[in-house]
Amino acid sequence: MALVGDGGGDGASVASPVDTVMAEWRNGILLKNTEAVLAADAVFRREPERFLEALMKLAETDGDERVRAFSTRVLGKLVDPACAPLLTRLLGDKSPYVRMNAAWALGELAVTPEGHAAAAPALRSLHRLEELDPTRDAREAAARAARRLM
Repeated sequence: MALVGDGGGDGASVASPVDTVMAEWRNGILLKNTEAVLAADAVFRREPERFLEALMKLAETDGDERVRAFSTRVLGKLVDPACAPLLTRLLGDKSPYVRMNAAWALGELAVTPEGHAAAAPALRSLHRLEELDPTRDAREAAARAARRLM
């Protein structure tokens, strides 16, 4: 599978390369197409700055919880401090999978001083999630992330 973001395509497409990759990402998740999801994930890791905004939008606004959760997980892998405010908001998402991935992603930010500083304001929200979330996985992810940020 050749994604536009990895050098595929001939430039004749109306959609931008970012839009094309994001559509393939979303469809891969919805159709449970592992190959498409992994291919898009590889593109995101090679060019994080190119896809950050689109991933943030999907993580916050997509109607499918799996798309939001997968996109949130990728944001954590990118370890970009600019994501901290969004990840903090996502701790309140209606989906436990999104909340769990948002907590994990905030903990991932602790690996750099800039990321740690950006995520530190989320500690109160992480503690609240750890104490009150109805799902064990989200509570455990919040506890681990909080420990990393302390």
